[in-house]
Amino acid sequence: MLKKLYNIFLVLALLPLASLGQGEYYNNLMEKANDLYSQSLYDSAITVYSEIEGSGLESFNLYYNKGNCAFKFNDLPTAILYYEKASKLKPNDKDLIHNLSLANAQIVDKIEPLPPFFISKWIVESAELLHSNYWAILNLIFFIIFCLSAGFYYKVSKPSLKVMGFYAGLIGLFLFFTTLYFGVKKYNLETNNSNAIVFEPSLTVKSEPSENSTELFLLHEGTKISILDSTDAWHKISLPDGNIGWIKSETFRII
Repeated sequence: MLKKLYNIFLVLALLPLASLGQGEYYNNLMEKANDLYSQSLYDSAITVYSEIEGSGLESFNLYYNKGNCAFKFNDLPTAILYYEKASKLKPNDKDLIHNLSLANAQIVDKIEPLPPFFISKWIVESAELLHSNYWAILNLIFFIIFCLSAGFYYKVSKPSLKVMGFYAGLIGLFLFFTTLYFGVKKYNLETNNSNAIVFEPSLTVKSEPSENSTELFLLHEGTKISILDSTDAWHKISLPDGNIGWIKSETFRII
């Protein structure tokens, strides 16, 4: 029994060291990949970036640099896919926005999105200002402010101080729910797996999940789509302009 407990303790004690060593290994790999990229050895850089990605790690620089490598090879769907992945982590990066715009300008399909309702647009733009982790920190701060203000309100007896504590608590509570809402919204945007990029050079969208159904319209590689539903090997998709149809699962890759 003591030997078993000792083994468990030993494993738990070594876990942080193993994690530290693994982190250093992938940091070294990232530096190697970046060096290959700076030397214009894009094919080799992609191989190393893919190894890092295959480990389950993700970062803005990983996705952005891999997208840049693909763009150098004129592999537009892969470039757009990884630019979009990077955008989920850092949507307001100017270089990323520029490169994604360049890649989208070269694809065949020029789809004009429906104009969003101004309130919905404002909510998304506001949520995009911060990473979900930072929204969570702000949320915690305002919750603490609310609790302190409530305690202050009940502890003091002077009316003017009570009023001050009441309004401070009210503001803290309002900001608590506001940051909570934007934090959840941003988290949902970051973890949204319903968007995808078409990888087929030319793709016929069907009216139903069947080869014999009516052909609606054509899509081409690099186009961004949203996945609405799925059944067997077919997926129901929508486009920014509101068009809807069915395509097969091997024709796209999830962002």
